[in-house]
Amino acid sequence: MKRGFYGCTWNRRQGYPRVAALNDILKMYKEDLLRAILEFGRGNGQADAKDLLSDVGGEQRLFEQATLEMEKEKLITRKGECIVLTPSGREAAEKIYAKHRFIEEYFSEVFNETNVHILAHALEHCVSDSLLAKMQGELALMSETLNLSDLKTGEQAVILAIAVPDKKLFSRLLGIGLSPRSKVKLFEKLPGQLVVEVEGRKIALDTFIADKVLVSKEDRKKAG
Repeated sequence: MKRGFYGCTWNRRQGYPRVAALNDILKMYKEDLLRAILEFGRGNGQADAKDLLSDVGGEQRLFEQATLEMEKEKLITRKGECIVLTPSGREAAEKIYAKHRFIEEYFSEVFNETNVHILAHALEHCVSDSLLAKMQGELALMSETLNLSDLKTGEQAVILAIAVPDKKLFSRLLGIGLSPRSKVKLFEKLPGQLVVEVEGRKIALDTFIADKVLVSKEDRKKAG
């Protein structure tokens, strides 16, 4: 299955892609090649040139230009029809591969998306390191998310979100101090109710409402 759209982007008269500047296309294409070499030759970091061209797609001249630049950048070496990752090329390929896999995991966990490979393939080229770090932090925080009712007596947490569909109820909860970023402590559990402490005030909540308040334990947040 071909990964890219490179085979249909060339303006044959002018000799450059219609959808983006040549440098942008080359950058994306080289990243795809690096990841493909890593995936083809997980043990030795090498792959046959024909297999790469078939897998990644694109015209022959784009492939030759990309691999020539990659040789100049000391990312690959060529041994006949075999393309081999250099140590710096392997490092770059592993970084791209890790970003791709994380984006797949992110969209699967956060949005319950099923077609994650195509999304990751499109986004891995444009997600900056700073945005990637934010996404990683968000995913890590989500892995620690609990319902308010899951807390044990005496535990303290930070409110992340209030997932109630009723706007009036949502406004009422905000009015009594249950808002994102607020600290909340479970004071007591009663049948059908929880008593929590927010900003020094004790508030009784029905359990079904507490089930809609998403929190992260404060000690876990500090540990991260």
